[in-house]
Amino acid sequence: VRRFFPAADAGTYAALALIGRMVFFATWSVVTAMFPIAAQRFKRGEAHRPLLYISLGIVLAGSLVITFITYFFPVPIVTLLFGPAYLSIAPLLWLYALATMFYALANVVINYRLSIGNTGGTYMAIVAGIAQVTALWIWHASLAQVVLIQVGLMGALFVALLTWDWVRHRRDGQPSSAPAPITNG
Repeated sequence: VRRFFPAADAGTYAALALIGRMVFFATWSVVTAMFPIAAQRFKRGEAHRPLLYISLGIVLAGSLVITFITYFFPVPIVTLLFGPAYLSIAPLLWLYALATMFYALANVVINYRLSIGNTGGTYMAIVAGIAQVTALWIWHASLAQVVLIQVGLMGALFVALLTWDWVRHRRDGQPSSAPAPITNG
């Protein structure tokens, strides 16, 4: 972003990103708790898919709370954290929190799939990152446009990951546990 904007605008975007990342860091502990439990359950052949749903629910709830707070109280938040000089980012705060919420939810799906030995979600995240850089290279008329691109791409990543996970869940037949051992007869 700083490549496309004057230093002052790039600085305000950095402040916006810092506040917006509260969503991600506030929910990260859910992922760090889910991962080893899901991996252990998968290894033992126990049900692990409910952990995905519970983790998504907790991250969604926490993210929505922060997003709503940033929607209804952007001016006090920006003023408290950075001072009145940064009030120009206040209208964008909730949108950045929304983009980060989608990313946090995508992170849950990616880490759940990693915990059961599936790395496909990481490749989808890489493609989304490349799409993000490309989109921002092409469209960067304003900070609002940059934030809206983030919302769209992170939302699309989350939907793509959910769709992919659902397809894998259906295709695998018994996704809640490890595959049954092969026997002779």
